[in-house]
Amino acid sequence: SGAQQFSEENGAVVVNLDIGGGTTNLVLFDGGEIKSRGCLDIGGRQVRIDRQGKIAYISKSAYEISKELNLSIEKGEIADKKTLEKLCGGMCRLLEQTLGIEEKSPLLKRIETNGSQRFHLEEGRPVRYLFFSGGVADCIYQSNKDPFAYGDIGVLLGEAIRKGRLFQEFKVIDPAQTIRATVIGAGSYTTAISGST
Repeated sequence: SGAQQFSEENGAVVVNLDIGGGTTNLVLFDGGEIKSRGCLDIGGRQVRIDRQGKIAYISKSAYEISKELNLSIEKGEIADKKTLEKLCGGMCRLLEQTLGIEEKSPLLKRIETNGSQRFHLEEGRPVRYLFFSGGVADCIYQSNKDPFAYGDIGVLLGEAIRKGRLFQEFKVIDPAQTIRATVIGAGSYTTAISGST
């Protein structure tokens, strides 16, 4: 996405949020060096919608967030745009908590991806710049009239982030790449597998 290079060239504290289908990977760079990283179960495919406009899948994380917000989202129901906008607003607020805009809630710990490191901010070194990459980044930077264009909540999540406090509190830099940057982000984590590779 260019976040590491920007951080190095400007001696700046930068966070890259790589928001894909199932997770959001966060990496904090200070002067180009990785100081913190973590992963949250927040992404565009946490809720999927079928061609009939019904909810086909709800992840455990999305269910937890919906219950916290007193939202009724059930598999097989017609997808309600306003309800799913509220869900995406809740996801956005959890990202804001992670970056220190709001006080952290107990829910934030529950949606951390199993096995990931806990993301933390550096004391005395405030974050000034954000980069977004991943599939949802395209939905942040480009508006789409169809809220369920990809059969999920990616468009709504992108809109919630664009309208939320992340864009107010930080300077958001356009990335060099959005989706292609995900491949680099995925390489930051070690995965244990069985058999040969």
